[in-house]
Amino acid sequence: MFIIDESSSIWPVHFARQRDFIANLTDSFDVGPDQTRIAAVTFADRVKHRFGFNDFKKNEEVRMAIQSIDQKTGGKIFLVMSLAGWVVEGAIAVSNRQIASS
Repeated sequence: MFIIDESSSIWPVHFARQRDFIANLTDSFDVGPDQTRIAAVTFADRVKHRFGFNDFKKNEEVRMAIQSIDQKTGGKIFLVMSLAGWVVEGAIAVSNRQIASS
C-alpha cells in the first residue's frame, strides 16, 4: 500500500516527483490476482482511498492509476498522521476479506 502525502506542505513539483517515483517503483513488481497487489491512499487533512488491492490486475493499470492522482491540497496533517496506523490496519483487514472471498 502506498500512502501518498498530498498536503499543502508538499509543493506541486514535489508531489509530481513523489507520484512518478511510486509509479516507477510499481514496475519492479509483478502485479496480478495471484501475485503482487497494490493499493493507494492519499492524505492531507483527510485520508482518501484512491484504489484498492483488487482494483487492478496489471502493472500498466496500476501505473496509470497512480499517474492520474492529482494533488488536492489540504490543511494540516497531524490528525491524519495520528490515524495512519488505523488506516493501514483497516485497509489490510478489508483487503484480506476481499482476497479470502476471491
